[in-house]
Order: sequence, then structure tokens, then C-alpha cells
Amino acid sequence: ASGTPVITTHGAPWEELNTHKCGAWIPIGANYLADTIKAFLQYDECQLEEMGHNGRKLVEEKYKHKIITIPNLLSFFRLLLIPVIVWLYVGKRDPLWACILLVLSGVTDIIDGIIARKCQMVSDFGKAFDPVADKLTQIAMLFCLVTRFKWMLLPLCVMVVKELTAGILGLVVIRKTGNVDGAVWHGKATT
Repeated sequence: ASGTPVITTHGAPWEELNTHKCGAWIPIGANYLADTIKAFLQYDECQLEEMGHNGRKLVEEKYKHKIITIPNLLSFFRLLLIPVIVWLYVGKRDPLWACILLVLSGVTDIIDGIIARKCQMVSDFGKAFDPVADKLTQIAMLFCLVTRFKWMLLPLCVMVVKELTAGILGLVVIRKTGNVDGAVWHGKATT
């Protein structure tokens, strides 16, 4: 989507490259590839920019409503880590391994955001699912801390009330506008 046409062969499931005018879906063969590259080298900068715009639009349309994407799978992986982290901290009393998995969870959170934006895999589902995985991880961690430090019950209760309120208001906004907005910097800062 940066002004470089995409070329792939008929073995790949991307025939829409031709119909969306963002690249070429060509038969397998060196001659077809060479001819296509020669043709693209004749394009001027405006034509290449338009192809890049068309490619970005295609990817956004293709992934906006997708559920199974790499970023969403990473968010799901973070959800699967939650019971393991709680078990390690509370059941096994192994805060070191719980911390290691918590750091892994944080790293996958960063990576899924990078992949979603860089590869244009941002989806409405992901915009809602990723913050849920974040909040459930945070609540689980506060729960773990409450098992050792009773005074952590207050921050846990405050967070649960805050997140329930934000979640309900978010659903109202989605219902009224039909838009699913992604996280913003001030929301991430309060986390």
C-alpha cells in the first residue's frame, strides 16, 4: 500500500488484486512475471500512488470484519494465559513464573497492535476484543495481589466499577453510532 504494486500468481487466493487495481494476479511463469514487472515500471508516480491507495482500501475492507487475524489470535493467547498466571501466583505460589508470563502477555499485547497497524489487520472485532483481554488480565493480576495484600481489594473494586461503566457506555455508543472505535492514548494511559 506504499505505491508498490503487488504481484502474485494464480496459486495464491488474491485474484482481487486485478479487480481492485492494486496489483496483478498472474499465471505462474517467469515470462508472465517479467512482462508484468516491465508493465509496472512504465507506470508514473500518480498511477503507483493510486495503486497503493487501492491496495490499502482492499486490505481494510478485507480485514475490517475479520475475526481470525494474527492480532486477534495473539489477544486470544493472552486470554489463555490469564488462568495459568493466576494458578502460578495463587496455587503454586510461584510469583516469578507468574511475572514471566505476565511480561509475555504484555509483549504480545504490544506486538498485536504493531501487526494490526503495520499489516492493516485492524478489525472491528479486534478493537473490542483486545481491550477486553487487557482488562481481564489487569483484573486477574489485582485479584492475585488481593490474595497476598488485602488492601489491594480497594483498587480491584475501583477498577471493576470503572471498566463495567466504560464497557456499558462503549456498547451504548456502538449501538447508537454503529462504529467501533479503537483505543486512544488517554485510555492506554489510565491502564
